[in-house]
Amino acid sequence: MFTNFNPIFSIGLDFGAPVNGQAENAIFRCHFTGVKYGVSSCNWNSLDQWVWNCLFADCHVGLNQCIGYCQAYGNVFLRSAWYDISGSPYKNAMVNNTSINSTCFLQTEDGYLRGNKIYSNISTDSFYTSQGSVLVDNTIRCPNNTWPLARVRNGSNMVIGNTFSKTNAIWKSWPIQPPFMEFDHGIGGSYNANKQIEKCIDNNPATSFATQVSGFAGIKWNCPLGTKRTVVKYTLSAPPQQRRQITRQF
Repeated sequence: MFTNFNPIFSIGLDFGAPVNGQAENAIFRCHFTGVKYGVSSCNWNSLDQWVWNCLFADCHVGLNQCIGYCQAYGNVFLRSAWYDISGSPYKNAMVNNTSINSTCFLQTEDGYLRGNKIYSNISTDSFYTSQGSVLVDNTIRCPNNTWPLARVRNGSNMVIGNTFSKTNAIWKSWPIQPPFMEFDHGIGGSYNANKQIEKCIDNNPATSFATQVSGFAGIKWNCPLGTKRTVVKYTLSAPPQQRRQITRQF
């Protein structure tokens, strides 16, 4: 049991050895409570961490994969502040896990997701995944004011037999957001925390969008079917602390 570590920076099990990495480790029936990262696998050679039947409660990130990867089976994630599972350009397997009231279940690239149960009362993403993912028989339940329940990017995904309990009030027909462009917020850490692209158009002056992309950047929005409109006026407002506003009317 790994519990009540320093919440600013702590790792329950760190397999990110600085030189050769750590591969083929089995982590069974462990408890990680109140640590920043439960299991961290941050090395190109830190592959195949088999994480089975573990509990991750009140962590920032349960499985922090960075550039290694984990195979997660039958784990329970409770109230993860950032993500249950994050990172990795490798093929990951997430099977029969349960997530309750975490900010996001998955923020990673391609993978195999089967039989996961994601229950959240938090208004945020359920999971984001990149191209080449397979989603089979997952259950996702989120509140009515959350964003699209699943974000997929660049196509080549297979989605079969999943159950989405509710889409949000804005994107009623989009439980899954189809491919979007590189200026959207879903690519890795290219947007500041809690400043997703949707914050541009939520009519809430207290929220704002902020990207971490250096140099040229922009915003491109793909409207769901049947919601296309002609823009006659738009207003760009800086965050409250900057208090600058630009209005353009056609």
